Amino acid sequence: MTVSPRPPSAFAIAATLATLLAPMQATAPPIPATAPSFIATVQLPEEGHAVSVNTLTGLGYVGMTDDLGVFGLDSYQVLNSIPLYAEGGYAIMPVAVNACANQLYTGSKVVNLATNAVASLPAGGDDIAINEQTNTIYFGRHSIYQNRPDVVNVVDGATNRKVATIEMGYSYYFQRVWVAVNPATNLVYASYSGDNHLHVIDGASNTETTKVPIPYIGRVALNPATNRIYVVSGTKTVVLDGNTLAELGQIANFSSYLLVNPLTNRIYSLNIDLKVADGATNQVVTTLNLPGGASGPALDPLRGRIYLAGAYAGWRDKLMVIQDVPAPPNATLTCPTVWRVYLPVVLKGSQ
Repeated sequence: MTVSPRPPSAFAIAATLATLLAPMQATAPPIPATAPSFIATVQLPEEGHAVSVNTLTGLGYVGMTDDLGVFGLDSYQVLNSIPLYAEGGYAIMPVAVNACANQLYTGSKVVNLATNAVASLPAGGDDIAINEQTNTIYFGRHSIYQNRPDVVNVVDGATNRKVATIEMGYSYYFQRVWVAVNPATNLVYASYSGDNHLHVIDGASNTETTKVPIPYIGRVALNPATNRIYVVSGTKTVVLDGNTLAELGQIANFSSYLLVNPLTNRIYSLNIDLKVADGATNQVVTTLNLPGGASGPALDPLRGRIYLAGAYAGWRDKLMVIQDVPAPPNATLTCPTVWRVYLPVVLKGSQ
């Protein structure tokens, strides 16, 4: 069973707005003779835990022990550090950049990347997904107390106020809630280890519409260009049709962190190895050993680069850069021009 690409949506609309925007087009780097390949190792001033990138500004960010490190996506140099916690001893993860708003979110704080101003959030979580088309941030949060719900917190990026909380369930043990969002359909997907289901949430109403059982569920990712959903299930990844939620196939021995490049239709899993799968066939096409393991990786879809912090002893203060196949030379990423003006009023009312 195959899936046809959805009709023109967020990506197609963005393309038609190109003359009204200032889209960034990265120069496609040369593909290494063997892709993917390590191309740089960056020494960090502290242990790194999670990475995010802003393709539009050419800057990357790594959550470290106490500070947020800033590095160049092309220079591979640490340029600056932004203090987040004065008390010390924190491990800053996750981190996620809203490239269009030039803001970065951690599990409990938001950073204005233009000014480096830091503010606390009224709600956060352990995993983050951002819909840049609606400027809405989704946090998967597990409860640290018994008889308290595990939830998805919804934050309006224009005000950084919480606008909704969607309960996943209750558990006597620590569970996880991972999140992903499709900007083309405005659907949010939350994989919940407490009930081994993939929960589907309507981003317009912030209500759950359905759920799909997935045994031994783990992280979730998606490709908005093909509307395919990738859900870790034990040691494999299950591929779902975003229209019908029917299973389209599985990728064997493909788990832990998931990354998807919608511009090349390449899917990545990172653990002790980096495995690359072809999104058209659901087959692993190449594998690269990760001697330092992987913690909180991020993907630059235009450059085709993966940035990851080391997870093993001796590698935790290092940032690795891996070059894979870049996007086609004519590929661009653009931002909506209107959500900063009307979205908080039209979609979120007076909240």
